[in-house]
Amino acid sequence: MKYGVISDIHGNYTAVKVVLDFLKAEGVGKIINCGDIIGYGPQPNECVEEVKNNRNIYSIAGNHDCALLDVEILSKFNSFASEAVRSTVEKLSSENISYLRALKTKGNIGNFMF
Repeated sequence: MKYGVISDIHGNYTAVKVVLDFLKAEGVGKIINCGDIIGYGPQPNECVEEVKNNRNIYSIAGNHDCALLDVEILSKFNSFASEAVRSTVEKLSSENISYLRALKTKGNIGNFMF
């Protein structure tokens, strides 16, 4: 089976769709998402929905996903990144916030640890 690794989607739905379509065309069966589904981009809900509804994607939380829920992590971000997370919180649905809260910060599939 082919594996794909993605990360740093940062709310860019257009880009993640292009990447996922490419991976599908290449015959990738499982996708490991190393986090940062949300962040700077304008479509955080669409990105979370795409990732959580795709059964071939296994996701962990990145620092931006964690900062959404942890003020201590957020306090270590620069002002631009901090503001991006704060504005993203206002856009996210409660269901998508719950999904991000449930993500672990590390995981493994087969022989892969991430």
